[in-house]
Amino acid sequence: MVNPIPDSVRKIWDNYNIRGVILFRLSLQMVLILFASLRNGTGNKLVISVVWSAYLLADWVANFGVGLITERARDTPDHSKQPAENNELLAFWVPFLLSHLGSPDTITAFALEDNEFWPRHLFGFIFQVVAAVYVFLLTLPGNKLFIPTILMFIAGVIKYFERILALYLASVEKFRDSTLRELAEHYQKRDIVIKKDRCYLEVGCQYFKIFKGILLELMSNFKRVNFAGPFFGDFSPEDALGIIEVELSLVYEVLYTKIQVTHSVLGITLRLICFGSVMAALSFFYFHVEKHCFFEFDVCVTYALFLGAIALDIISFFFLIFSDWTLGALRNDDKNQDLEISKTV
Repeated sequence: MVNPIPDSVRKIWDNYNIRGVILFRLSLQMVLILFASLRNGTGNKLVISVVWSAYLLADWVANFGVGLITERARDTPDHSKQPAENNELLAFWVPFLLSHLGSPDTITAFALEDNEFWPRHLFGFIFQVVAAVYVFLLTLPGNKLFIPTILMFIAGVIKYFERILALYLASVEKFRDSTLRELAEHYQKRDIVIKKDRCYLEVGCQYFKIFKGILLELMSNFKRVNFAGPFFGDFSPEDALGIIEVELSLVYEVLYTKIQVTHSVLGITLRLICFGSVMAALSFFYFHVEKHCFFEFDVCVTYALFLGAIALDIISFFFLIFSDWTLGALRNDDKNQDLEISKTV
């Protein structure tokens, strides 16, 4: 029987399947971080379709890549078509895929239902970590990339953990409980102060605590809350619509992005550790690892992964700095403001 797949095609697939999956996953990560935030303010079907497709493909491609690397790592040097040193480099790519599974800061969920699946992501996280450790152990002893692999593993675990925590905090039950606690805490204190002579962003941030309660049907209207300042109905229709726009933007970031995690002391600490680990791994790989024993193309792919990881962290940092949450916290002078950077998530 004639083989339907030509030998040349099979050879290309065997040699470049992992490399192709790695680069494709990196490109999906760039698409998500650059275009996912546009979904907040557009109804363009093309943009939404691109984000939706990239979101669905992202996890599948990363899981597929980990599976391919695991299968390749099982080959012994005697049976493998590549040197054992290159298997070490393939194992080094697994933590990058873990980091990609953590998703960019601009999107953790595409629909509200995705937040309810945080236990599934938790189990996936456990299995992927076990697979990464298994692949790494197969390269021991004598792995020249031992230190950078450990450093990138730390960064990958942190990124994945951030996504799971963001999904958990945005789940309906957790979001409702946290909002209920906030309203109960501030109801008697009367520390929700609304200042009318402010811009939409500032007033919207001041109203956000109350808006969440109405959104979750914990109260029927603004008058059920004990706060100082004008009621929502005291604003003109134009001002009211501007405030509602801010509220919807804040809610979008809470439910569909990592803002609840990154906009906290814990999140900032984890992000600094993650970025420091990536930079330390890159420095060690560049200055202390002899790369002549690796395929040149694989070394280029590794540098592309490093540059992609650094670029994604820098872009995420700018998104955090210029988010409505940060701008609202900086522009409001209320010390008890809800959108201030908290000590804990």
